[in-house]
Amino acid sequence: MEILVIHWSMTRQASRVPWSTTGAQNYYDVQTIATHEFGHWLSLGHTSVAAAVMYPTFSTGQKVRTLNSDDIAGIRYIYP
Repeated sequence: MEILVIHWSMTRQASRVPWSTTGAQNYYDVQTIATHEFGHWLSLGHTSVAAAVMYPTFSTGQKVRTLNSDDIAGIRYIYP
């Protein structure tokens, strides 16, 4: 399974990245990546918690569509 680190700057290469809205195998999940990038927009950085939306890497077929307690704690810290 290929691993990809995605940041907003990769949108120029989006046509070469296989995307899916269903979390299909061998594709990156659009909602997972959009949620991660929205976390950066909220000023969240990366975390070492692998189950969190703000973990820095995602694999094809991986769906992380629900905020982890680590993601929520980060948002609450920044926006009390």
